[in-house]
Amino acid sequence: ICGSKMLMYYNRTIINSTGIVLNLLGETWDRGMGRIDTPKWNIAGDVLGVSGGAFFVKREVIEKIGLFDPGFFLYYEDLDFCIRTWNSGYRVVFVPSAVIYHRFMGSIGTKLSFKHYCATQSRLRLLAKAFPLKVAIKAFPRIFVYELKRIKSFFISRHYSFILAEIRAIFSFLLGLRSALKLRFKRENSIWPLRHMLQWDYGVPDNFNPVPDYVIANESSTGLNSRIL
Repeated sequence: ICGSKMLMYYNRTIINSTGIVLNLLGETWDRGMGRIDTPKWNIAGDVLGVSGGAFFVKREVIEKIGLFDPGFFLYYEDLDFCIRTWNSGYRVVFVPSAVIYHRFMGSIGTKLSFKHYCATQSRLRLLAKAFPLKVAIKAFPRIFVYELKRIKSFFISRHYSFILAEIRAIFSFLLGLRSALKLRFKRENSIWPLRHMLQWDYGVPDNFNPVPDYVIANESSTGLNSRIL
């Protein structure tokens, strides 16, 4: 798979994604998100995953691993596809010379609680499908506490729709858990990239923190108000 450099549609000097980073909680980040596009982001190379907004994939890869997993309604389906690609003996590469302009959050618009539902359900599904068993068992207590802390923070901030979205996402994940476990990757003769490319902690990767002082105006086809990344 060859992934492109993704820039913001309405501010084409700002990066949206140069690849995907994953930590032990299953949280993902776009490399370079919110940063000014400079030459340091023009280095091609292997990455764990790339955004499904625009990538090139060989037909033989699709014939071998199939299409996106329909269990991911929204979010994480691209990373899941990339991990399956690695496990099948192929590579995932960031190609900075291929540039596209992305309407950030164009699919979800202002429905942020719905985004939280989709992202949480998909994150848990990826954990069940992709993480090595020993890693998943070790991470589970932290993941459980993480979910409780999120619910608590939503309650304190009175974001009750997000509490409902969190609970719905967990139940949706549990309903689909059997199918996720059936699709766990066959690791025989596989590269298993998570051992080499996973961010081996529970925090936000320092190198990929969004820069907070850039305002992206109307980065949505639905007309989102200006917001700080």
